[in-house]
Amino acid sequence: MNYLLTPERHAELSARNARHNAWVDTIRNPRNGWASYKPEDVPADCRMTNEERAELETHEFVASPPERVFAYVKETAGRYFHGTVTGFMGNAFGECYLGSSWRDNFGGTRRAVRLQAINGKTYVGTFYKSSGDYCRLRLAKVKK
Repeated sequence: MNYLLTPERHAELSARNARHNAWVDTIRNPRNGWASYKPEDVPADCRMTNEERAELETHEFVASPPERVFAYVKETAGRYFHGTVTGFMGNAFGECYLGSSWRDNFGGTRRAVRLQAINGKTYVGTFYKSSGDYCRLRLAKVKK
């Protein structure tokens, strides 16, 4: 499956995303850094759908594989050691193997994660199960 966008589509989405981020920066509260707005307040040349953001996020994940990833885990029902790692918008980054659950010093539950990503890389890290559905991953070391 091809996850890369055409150069024209990537340029269009990147430019619109940059315009959106610049517009949000103009309405930020200087005291706390928050920006609150209604979707209809966004200028027409800055509007992006979640699907377009997912396209851009997936393209950048495949085109330039990051060293570290903050993502989300969806455990596969009926298969205790398998799941899917997704980006913020729910776009799949690949299938993962989940290790056994273990308790940390603060009483939370964690699981080891090994992701075979759609960008051809392998990532390893921790799934913080009791804190939500997020995981922090880094590139696996390659054996020589």
